[in-house]
Parts: sequence; structure tokens; C-alpha cells
Amino acid sequence: MIRRIYSLIRTPEGVSTFSNLLSSAFGLMSFFFLTRSFSPNELGQWFIFLSGATLADMLRIGLVNKGFVYLYAGKANKIQRIITGSGLALFTLFSAMIALLLFTASIVSPVLTANDSSWRIFFLWYPWFALASVPHNVSEWIAQAELKFKRSLVTRVIVRGGFLCVTGFNFLYHTFSIDELVLIFVLLNAAASLWTLIASWTPLSSLKHITKEMVQELFHFGKFNSLTQVGANLLRSSDSFFLASVLGPAAVALYGVPAKLLEVVELPLRSFGAAAYPEFSKLHHKGDIEGMKRSFVKNTFRLSLFVLPFLILCGIFAERVTVFFGGEQYRHATTVLYFFLAYCLLIPFDRFSGIFIDSMNKPQFNTVKVWIMLGVNCLSDAAALYFFGTVESVAAASLITFGVGTIVNIAMIRSLTGWNPVNRTSLVDSFRLLALSIKGNR
Repeated sequence: MIRRIYSLIRTPEGVSTFSNLLSSAFGLMSFFFLTRSFSPNELGQWFIFLSGATLADMLRIGLVNKGFVYLYAGKANKIQRIITGSGLALFTLFSAMIALLLFTASIVSPVLTANDSSWRIFFLWYPWFALASVPHNVSEWIAQAELKFKRSLVTRVIVRGGFLCVTGFNFLYHTFSIDELVLIFVLLNAAASLWTLIASWTPLSSLKHITKEMVQELFHFGKFNSLTQVGANLLRSSDSFFLASVLGPAAVALYGVPAKLLEVVELPLRSFGAAAYPEFSKLHHKGDIEGMKRSFVKNTFRLSLFVLPFLILCGIFAERVTVFFGGEQYRHATTVLYFFLAYCLLIPFDRFSGIFIDSMNKPQFNTVKVWIMLGVNCLSDAAALYFFGTVESVAAASLITFGVGTIVNIAMIRSLTGWNPVNRTSLVDSFRLLALSIKGNR
């Protein structure tokens, strides 16, 4: 048994899964130390920095990475050098443009970096972060295309593991300010990039193989992916942006502490989704729409049952869970956690609906859905803050957003297949397929 587990871990899929688990574990432990080292106002500034950085990363990384991996995998060495050089050049140029734009904005509008600005840390430090992370990001794309996930593991240990050590040290000795901590985070990314350059995991020599045609191909391939990624990230971070603008950084921290707990649910979602996508795609290539429907029902129902015990336990011990992760000062964030737990019930259906639609080669449907949900979320957040002005009302508004997303998913699946995935027959099939899977027949 031990030998079998060891063999599984050594596969590319096993290394990738272990890398994601380790990275998430480092993130949760760092978060544990951060909540106990800084005030809600300071922690809120960190959350705002992360929200802004993640959004900007989706824009610049989404433009290049998917096309890079798709074009690079399985190609001859000569073509791979052209793709690497062209991708590195395009990504560096786009990152520099974003950095320059933020530098210019902070100079033209000094209020953005004033001491009382919620966005001060983002505008001060993200431009440096964007430039420092370029080489190790490209290295991770090459590692993914070549199935050499150990390289990604090394860079994540440098960044996430190093940051965990720093936050742990700061928890014990209270040495760093929030600005110094962000600076260290930037330096850790620079260290990871330096390592990939020294190890030739990001070959700078490939820059001499740049071609205009490849740069254009990468750009055209990535522009729609970038739009979808930005929309999805805005959907996640728009709540924080509204709260930061109206109620300030402390409200973002109050919202962010229970939101961080959702990463526990996201881990099995990523694993289940990674396995389901090729299964759905294979069935679609065979023209087996009925098989896709059965797989959709089976996976959605299984994942719902998988996360349900966790959600029930969190609901019963919501206050204790919130205090454990965030500390005593976030005890009153328990109500926000209740709303998030209710939202988690919709995640399995939403995730597998997206995979179902993507596997039918209709990704534009998902793009439309994401932007519809973003529009609903912005309107509901604005209404919640106008009429109630509380963090809890913003969390409640998110339920409206994902309820609309569920309706849109059903409508899109029906328009593509003529099938209603939430009718009584689907529910009966869920129990039947679960029974068969327990017996080992499926």
C-alpha cells in the first residue's frame, strides 16, 4: 500500500496535486499567523493588495499562459525555443506596461498612495511584484507543458514556504510592519525568479528566437482567455473592492477571514474538476451526450455529498471555527461565515456546469455567464451597502449572484442539449449512480 502511494505521488499528476496541497497549506498557516500579528485595518490592507494583485495577474498571466502551454506541449525543440522566447517577451512587455501604468497613476493621483488610502500598498508594491515574478511564472508554464511539476514545487516552496517562515517569525517577535511584509513577499518572488534563471528553467537565450508571428499567435490565443479570467476574478474580488471603497480595510478583513475558509472546499473542487474535464471531453468527442449527462449528475452529486459534512460541521461550530482561524477579534464575523456556507452548497453544481459547457467546446457561454454574474454582484453589493451598510449584507448579496449563476447554468445547458439538469429524473439518477459507485459497478 505504501509503495503504491509512493508510486502515485511520483507521477506528474501526483506531484502537481502535492504541490497544490502544500501551497494551500502554506497559505492557510501564513494566514493564521497574519490574523494574529496585525490589526483588522492592517490585515485589510493585505487583503486589498492580494485582491488587486490577483486581478492584475489574471489579466497579464491570462493573456499568455494558456496559449503558451497549448502551443509548447509536444513540439520540437526549435519550435519550443520560439514559443519560449516570444512568450517571455510578450509577458515581460505586458507586465512592464501594467507596472508603468500603476506608477503613472500613483504620480498623477498621489491620493492613491496616501497613508489613509485603502489602495496604498497595492499601488506602491504591485508594480515591483509584477516585474519580479515574470521569470518564475514562465518557468512554471514550461514545467506544466513538459510535465515537470517538481520545478513548480521548488518555486512554490521558495515563495510560499519562505513567506510562512517570515509570518511565523513575525508572529513570535512582531518585527515587521505590513509594508515590510509586502516588501519581503516581493523579494521572495524575486528570489524564486533568480533561481529559475540560474537553473536555466527560464532560458533567457530563447529571446533571440522571438518571431512576430508567434507573438501575434500567443496574443490572439490569450485575449479571450484573459477576458474570462479577469471576469472570474472580478467576481471573487468585487466584494472586497466595494467594502474597501465604502467601509475601509477593516471591513475587508472582517469579510476576508471567513472567505479564506472556502479554500478548504476549493481543494477537492480542483481535484474533482481536473479529473472530470478529460472524462467529459472524451464523451463529447464520442458524441455520447447521454454519457455526459450521467457523468455530470454523478460528479455533481458525489462532490455535494463530499463537502456536505464539512459544511454541517462548520455550521455547528461556526463561531469556534472563525475564532480559531482569525482570532478573538473576528468572532463577530461568524454571521458572514454562515452566508458563505450557504453559498458553498451551490459550488459543485456551478463548477461542473462550467466543465460540462467547456467540454462541449462552448467556452464563450461560460464567459457570458461570468460577466452576467459580475454585473449582478456589483448591483447587489451597491444596493446592500446603500440600504444596510454592513459586511453581512454584502455576504448575503453574494447568494443572489450565485443563485442567478445557477439559473444561467441551467438555461445554457438546456439550450445546448435540451436537457434540464435539475429535474426529478436527475435527482433519482443521482441516488442510483451513487449506489452503483458504492458497489463498484461504475
